[in-house]
Amino acid sequence: MQNMSNGFYNYIAKNTATFFQSIKDSIRPGERYCLRLDTEEMVVNVTDALQDYARLHGIEGTYIYSPDYTTFTVRLSSGLELVVASKMNGMTDGFLVRLRNAQLTDAYFPILMIVHNPNDSIISGTCDLSSNGMPFHASTLIAQIEKDIKNSQLPIAGALLLENELKDKKADRFCDQTSIDSYSNLLTVLDRGFLKTEDYHSFGLLEDPEGSGLTDAKKIRERLALNRKIFDQIDWVIQHGSIEDDLDKEFDQNLIDHLARCKRKSLPWDQSQTLQMVISSQEKMKKKLGNPLEVLDETLDVYSGSPIEYSFSLDKLVFLKADGDTKAKRRNKNILIYNPDHRKTVTILLSANIPLRENWVQCLRAEASVSARNIIITMKASGCCFSGTKITDASNNISYNIKICILDLQPRYLETIQTSYQLSVSQYQKRCAIQAFGIGKTLLINPNQPYQERASLTDHGLYTCNFDHTLALSVDDESIPPDSGVCSITLKCGAVEIPLQIKDESSKMVGLTGLDVLRRKYQEHKPLEYRGDKLVSGTSAFYIRKEPFRTALAWENWILQNRALAADLTMDGLVEHPLQVSDSVRQAYLTLLEKIKARRQLPSLVSYTDQVKEAAEAYVETVSAEFDAIPSGESLEATQSDLLLLGCILQKCDEHTIMMSPLHPLNVQYQLSLLKEKEIDKVRDQILEKLTPLNLLPYIRDEERRLYLGIEQTDSPEWRFYVQASNKRYQGGRQFVERLVGDKIREYQKNFPFLFEEIGNNQLRINLVNMGDGREVLQGLIRYYAQLLNQGVPPESLDEFVINIYGDLAAYSEFFILSDQNKLQKHIEDYRHDIDSSEMAAILAGRIKCYFRSFREESYEYAHLTFYEMNSSSDLISSRMENIPTGISLGGLTSGVPSVLDGSWYKSGFGTRYAPKNNLVNLAVRYNALHHVAFLGSAYRPEDCIFTEIEHGQENLLNKIYQASNWVVFVSPKVDLSFFQKKKVDENGLMIIHYSDQYTSSNGYDDITVTQKSKQYCEIIFEQMKKRNVSANAEEIDHVINLFNAVNGNWLLKLISAKKLEGIADNYFSREKMSILSAIKLCMAYYAQDGMIWIPISLEEILRVSGAVGLSQENGFLSRKNLGFPNGPACDDILMVGLEAGSDGVKIYLHPIEVKIGQNSSVVYGKARQQVLNTYDGFWNSLWPDEGRNSLECKITRNFFMQLILICCEKMKLYGIEPSTPWDLALVENREKLLNEQYSFSRDMDAQIGKGAIVSFKTDVLSPSVTEENGVVLLEFPEKTGSDYMVRSVSEIKDLIQDFQFDNPVPEEEEGPDAKAESAETEVENPPSENAAATMQILFGTDLGTGQPLYWRPNDTEQIFHTNTGIIGTMGTGKTQFTKSIITQLAREQAHNFCGSPLGILIFDYKGDYNETKTDFVQATAAKILKPYHLPFNPLALTKSNVFRPLLPVHTANAFKDTLSKVYALGPKQQNALFNCIMKAYNSRGIFADKAETWDRIPPTFQTVYTIYSGDDEIKKTDSLAAAMDKLQQFQVFEGDPEKTVSLFDFLKGVVVVDLSGYDSDIQSLVVAITLDLFYSQMQAAGSSRMDQQYRELTKLILVDEADNFMSEGFPSLKKILKEGREFGVGTILSTQFLKHFGSGEDDYSKYILTWVVHNVADLKASDVEFVFNTEAKSPETQKLFHDIKNLQKHHSIIKIGNSSPRYVKDKAFWELVQELT
Repeated sequence: MQNMSNGFYNYIAKNTATFFQSIKDSIRPGERYCLRLDTEEMVVNVTDALQDYARLHGIEGTYIYSPDYTTFTVRLSSGLELVVASKMNGMTDGFLVRLRNAQLTDAYFPILMIVHNPNDSIISGTCDLSSNGMPFHASTLIAQIEKDIKNSQLPIAGALLLENELKDKKADRFCDQTSIDSYSNLLTVLDRGFLKTEDYHSFGLLEDPEGSGLTDAKKIRERLALNRKIFDQIDWVIQHGSIEDDLDKEFDQNLIDHLARCKRKSLPWDQSQTLQMVISSQEKMKKKLGNPLEVLDETLDVYSGSPIEYSFSLDKLVFLKADGDTKAKRRNKNILIYNPDHRKTVTILLSANIPLRENWVQCLRAEASVSARNIIITMKASGCCFSGTKITDASNNISYNIKICILDLQPRYLETIQTSYQLSVSQYQKRCAIQAFGIGKTLLINPNQPYQERASLTDHGLYTCNFDHTLALSVDDESIPPDSGVCSITLKCGAVEIPLQIKDESSKMVGLTGLDVLRRKYQEHKPLEYRGDKLVSGTSAFYIRKEPFRTALAWENWILQNRALAADLTMDGLVEHPLQVSDSVRQAYLTLLEKIKARRQLPSLVSYTDQVKEAAEAYVETVSAEFDAIPSGESLEATQSDLLLLGCILQKCDEHTIMMSPLHPLNVQYQLSLLKEKEIDKVRDQILEKLTPLNLLPYIRDEERRLYLGIEQTDSPEWRFYVQASNKRYQGGRQFVERLVGDKIREYQKNFPFLFEEIGNNQLRINLVNMGDGREVLQGLIRYYAQLLNQGVPPESLDEFVINIYGDLAAYSEFFILSDQNKLQKHIEDYRHDIDSSEMAAILAGRIKCYFRSFREESYEYAHLTFYEMNSSSDLISSRMENIPTGISLGGLTSGVPSVLDGSWYKSGFGTRYAPKNNLVNLAVRYNALHHVAFLGSAYRPEDCIFTEIEHGQENLLNKIYQASNWVVFVSPKVDLSFFQKKKVDENGLMIIHYSDQYTSSNGYDDITVTQKSKQYCEIIFEQMKKRNVSANAEEIDHVINLFNAVNGNWLLKLISAKKLEGIADNYFSREKMSILSAIKLCMAYYAQDGMIWIPISLEEILRVSGAVGLSQENGFLSRKNLGFPNGPACDDILMVGLEAGSDGVKIYLHPIEVKIGQNSSVVYGKARQQVLNTYDGFWNSLWPDEGRNSLECKITRNFFMQLILICCEKMKLYGIEPSTPWDLALVENREKLLNEQYSFSRDMDAQIGKGAIVSFKTDVLSPSVTEENGVVLLEFPEKTGSDYMVRSVSEIKDLIQDFQFDNPVPEEEEGPDAKAESAETEVENPPSENAAATMQILFGTDLGTGQPLYWRPNDTEQIFHTNTGIIGTMGTGKTQFTKSIITQLAREQAHNFCGSPLGILIFDYKGDYNETKTDFVQATAAKILKPYHLPFNPLALTKSNVFRPLLPVHTANAFKDTLSKVYALGPKQQNALFNCIMKAYNSRGIFADKAETWDRIPPTFQTVYTIYSGDDEIKKTDSLAAAMDKLQQFQVFEGDPEKTVSLFDFLKGVVVVDLSGYDSDIQSLVVAITLDLFYSQMQAAGSSRMDQQYRELTKLILVDEADNFMSEGFPSLKKILKEGREFGVGTILSTQFLKHFGSGEDDYSKYILTWVVHNVADLKASDVEFVFNTEAKSPETQKLFHDIKNLQKHHSIIKIGNSSPRYVKDKAFWELVQELT
């Protein structure tokens, strides 16, 4: 250190002397200079060095001030000397002041005072050598050092090291750049002229002999950066962390041991280490951890001789089970092999993921060999033998234990322990054993044999079990010794003796529901065997989770064991129900049973493959042949009637029920039909639930001629249940009712907020009429309360309900259990496993008041909502099936029960009009016809079936309901909309206000909501028309209401709540929805064409994209989420569906429409255009994809879409919307084709009308015009027509628009800030919220001082001017947990963003903290994870902003070139070559820099640039540019197909994570840099975010955890985004370990941060505290904060938001948030 110091002082002395010699001619007489240093020691050493320098160069002189003080001078010229006076050796300030003021000789020599800690008296009037322009001013000193480095004789590696050190000091905001001492180490090396070993440590680097000889500047800089990174990492851990915990996965054991020893002995850890040594240690560990040994279960193969000669079947003769589910336990494998044919040798083959070595394998009592990745173990089989093989990957410290037991027995002997065994293999054969656990009270050996023996289990007992005996060993408290917990026995089976150990342990099983089993059958194809109380697949056991399914399986087992054709369910259980059927039917049925039984499966468990499928086909063919032979016009014989009960269970106790098992012929035929479909294993659960033949046979009879109807249930998916039609308990018993209840409650509250919010009332009154036992309604209320609790609503603030139940007072109601807490809790537990049953039971009992009333009461209690299901008549009617439109779709795979107006009344039943013909439908037709006459003696007619109709004379009941209720919800109405339209005419004021067809996939309506309080709706429409100066009479208003109902009844409801808003919010909503109706009429007129129809469908209802309508994205069958739409903006207005029928078949056209009204700017049009294209592509990819088009999932989704089209046509026809339109083209002429996949989707019309359209009713437009851009048509009309067309017919509009010439292109608007702001106000995608002051509230945590929550409101500019946030904290302090919590809350709070705008969050993830392995985060945020592979945005995309930028391709190419050059240190020639390649790529796409009209063409991608580069022979291919280009090409970072790329800004919806973990640093840097460049340019193009008073819209957010990687690169766009993002609603969150990381090069990021969250920081400086919290230097406040930060506990922080005072907070950690969300 002394030598270094001498060099440092010599450098200062030299520069001081040189400086004064350079200005000697300009020094004025008596000039005073001051050199300020930090300490007296420095003053002494600099003075000595300066005197030595003067003496050495012969310019030393002497000055005598007094006898007591003499000093030296530096001779500058013959008459001028510099007097040097240093404050040292006891010199006082006063003496130095006198000396300064004295006249130094007659020549007035200048004086240089070298001082430390000077007072003002000394330095006043002096020229400070560290001031601007002086040699030791920071900028001057740095410039001089840079010059000296360049002029030094240091090798290039040494010079670059010093350059790098100087650069770091310039960038370090905590480095005092004004202090010369800060450069001491650097100046020492410069003075010395070479580097020593100790210099590396002083620079925070490892010695690097290998790097010192490098000459490539780029490689040297990369190596220095790596050196610094490694040094900092290890040094931090040495000082603050745990070596074993923090570094053991990074470096090998030798280095870990060295570091631990140095830390223990307080030795410098780096002195004996070079960079290459540490890198080698790192590489050894990477190699070790990169691909650890894994033995793969699925490769197990067991054979004798050869696999062809004799193979042991897996899960029949071979069972493989691991010790447990943890990684370590999965490495212990237990292979149990049954050898019933007594093969003498058995070979076991397993494969690994990596090549094996002989010395890895140790084998006991077997021979083992390795071949590449295979291990082959050969054992000699004899009785019961054990072997053990250990495979050890020493480099990764991983071992696998393969334990094997071979038994010369049939597998049935030990099948009861098949799922709960382990092998204990010892060096000694006598100590080996099969261990069994989870046995329970009895251990069965060789079950199901004719002879039974029982014995008690005792330790060391010997038991014998022969082939025809079942041995039952009873296990009691005395059986297993308490000290060992193991009972050892010997089991003798013939000549084989088996050592068994019974362990006192329980086995854990996973539960399966009926749907789970169905899913496994279709998706996993894994057979499940029935073992009484559990299901077994291989060595896995499952318990049956729900009682109804458990019972159903027990019934199936009884049928198989008793070979019963049918059964009666009595109080004592099942008894056979005798049936008279033909021998051929009986034999076919029993054959199927035997095939299933042979597999030890049940009908609900078996997959129809191989022999089972053949038996099933023969069975249904035999039954069908019997049906076909029944003559028409004759009565059924007993054998024919009995055939209808085949495979059924008849419940004759309690409630009469007929249950059709999976053995019923119609169920079997359904399964066979299902097998013909593709990709059935990939259907989602929502569709899986709908795969049932229930509605193929809606009504049946029993032997006593009673009528039964089918009821929905999902507990036992392959069963069908029928209850007596007279049993009112099951009315309202539809599964969707529980969702319907909550939806209607929320809908009512939302549309009448003034009834609840404004008067503080939270009581809702509900009437239930004819809703059966109310089970689904009660479950709906439980679901509703659970959702509110999950949203954070406290129990005491939950809504209260007054429920009046009208029905038969003697009937059972599920609401009875509200008075019994035990039963109520049990009900809740059976229904929901994810809620606290005791808490929910208390809520239900306390907040629901229930009254049971007779439906015969003269008047009903007032209700906000009434749920009502209409009664069906008990009188049966017959009708011809062919007269009723069918409910069948997709050949019978989906079906519904249609309710239609036949004659003068409404019928429900099985119809075949428009139905296809196939085996399934034909069999269903036969069953319906036969049940019509079964057991009656009536003549059989194959075309007739049972129908029901709604009761006549319900008018009085309906009038009571209407008068007492605001809204009446008809559940599963047995009528269509025409019923209510007729009532509207016949009865005063009845109005349909809403209906739903989205809950189920059946055609028809799930619910219809009506009201007799219709006057308010008419008044609102009248008011809105009047505001827009549109005159409308009562008939025209009625027509408007009809159009609302035909398209989206919810919009009509919203007008009620919109009326309560004031100003722009009310005006906005009503104007928008009115204009959509006008746009529908306009489109129907504009697209009118002979031979086809256009059907308008509300996208808001289908896609559920609008949070403003209060519907979740998960609810709809055709919701955006369920359709798999990509992220990005989508239309929420209208989809026009075209239907054309011609000689080439039925064609379907998709044409999304986005409607705009007001001062619509080009920015608005640009966004709308993207919405249209995204919606168009989304529907095509979902409904008619190139791959998977014929999959079952796609067909059912398409079918539901077709049903939706038919329903929309029915509504348009019913409501008289353009009567001249031939709606029957869909409803009649092509209905069967639409419902049975006899159509195609077509793009043929795109060339004529585009992919979609924007209909714009624009403020400043005087006449209509039409233009087209990127396949989207813009129809621009005057704003007034957006209201006028409401009262005009489609025919009138058609006549009006024929007079206009649509040939004028829309001129580009010149937009200034004012215009931009104005357009933002009138843009219709995101209206002002009903509460304009609404803002996102992000819970940071709990204020420890007040106990109150601390919220961060990113929209509120009064709290925080912008959202840039810094999060600091040492590793392990909860920093990432806090950050994840913030991101999750932001993602889930989007609905409360200003104007309800969606928020895009971009995360650069360097460590893998946010990727797909963090499933809790991905699920909580619905995050989309991207890798640096085929990133979907194009770095060469041309982003046009509002302000025209000439030569845009040049600017874009230059930006890409600069970014690549920065990352890969390209030279000028390389940069020029790259730039030329990019420009050639643009030209190849027809894009030219000087022709702006070409800029909208599809831009090139990097693939295009690389192709041009690689084909240019004049470009050198061996330099750094080649390496960069080749690497990017090899890694395929960006998508190469321009058609598949999207705009980054539009793609950025929701949470998007760019997972950079594990990638090379240059790839990381490139991805971040280019993404930020794109982000910045597109941010500028998107325009300013909206603002109203203090609230600003937040549009996008960038987050980086461990941001030191991010900031150190100095990307220029990052600083721009931080600095300018506020205007565009863009914020940045930077999370890192130290505050110093916020300073990088010339970019001091910290000055752009307003919100600081500080966790425990180990390496904290007082200056950090002063900067963040704006405290005075060394003040008590600074010291307190410094101390408190150092002592913060995990998940605690000190937070400063804007100018607020520091808050001490307990963080809202992510794990806490997740617990609340689940």
